[in-house]
Amino acid sequence: MTKTIKTDGAPVAAGHYSQGTIAGGLIFTATTLPIDPVHPDKPAGSIEEQTRQVLNNIFAIIRAGGGDIDTIARMTIYLSDINDWAAINAIYVEKFGDHKPARGVLEIKNIRKGYNIAIDAVAATKS
Repeated sequence: MTKTIKTDGAPVAAGHYSQGTIAGGLIFTATTLPIDPVHPDKPAGSIEEQTRQVLNNIFAIIRAGGGDIDTIARMTIYLSDINDWAAINAIYVEKFGDHKPARGVLEIKNIRKGYNIAIDAVAATKS
């Protein structure tokens, strides 16, 4: 049995899916865009701004599911230009500090709505 996660701290699901789900003590986020949930029509911004926003969105979903940054076990980062990797990784290090979840990085074309990054994650609940 799964439980659906819904939070105002991340973009509203734009289709037939959840922001995240909980199953077996694990939190699974949807692949999430760097949409500002307060100002969803705000322009995308730099890759650094997009990276900060998408990580904030992922963290909000995980916290709403009963986890936290230190319970994140795995992340997959989808980016439209591998040449942005150094800038993305610098923000990632800033946000995670000493915590180092397993991670995959994939370069893909045509991320929705013209964004340059999307992320999904798996975390454990704290309970």
